[in-house]
Amino acid sequence: SPIGVAYTHDGLIQRINPAMASMFGYVSSDLIGRPGRTVYMSDEDYAAFGRFAGPRLSQGEPIHSEMWMRHAQGHAIWVQIDGHVADTQDTGHGTWWMMQDRSDIRDAQLQLQARINQLDAMNHRLEEAQNQLLQQDKMASIGLLAAGVAHEINNPIGFVSSNLNT
Repeated sequence: SPIGVAYTHDGLIQRINPAMASMFGYVSSDLIGRPGRTVYMSDEDYAAFGRFAGPRLSQGEPIHSEMWMRHAQGHAIWVQIDGHVADTQDTGHGTWWMMQDRSDIRDAQLQLQARINQLDAMNHRLEEAQNQLLQQDKMASIGLLAAGVAHEINNPIGFVSSNLNT
């Protein structure tokens, strides 16, 4: 299975498939018996996820989440997590976890969001330029109107002025 599968009980990893071990950069036997905390980025992340997942799992509800987790080499990977208790009647029997590395998708989303932000900024600049052009066009029209009005006023005044002496 390309999806990582693990079984935990009392906070310890009891079983793990090769895909899960590979996703986190371990050999399967290296993770068995280790605390689940091993694959989290920090104690805070582990505690926050526990606050999210614990109440739901204790009621027998499945969970679905995505978060940054830690590869054996220390770098972060974006993981999609699905958790189901082994026995909904007795939730203390442990939990089955299905995980999938979604780092490539997350990177693509971040790149897409960055591109959207760039396009929004460019669109804003284009709107400003369009507004400036409209303002300049209005000013040019007002200038032409003023020149036309001045011409219409100057022509009769010039005629009267030159014929006054006559």
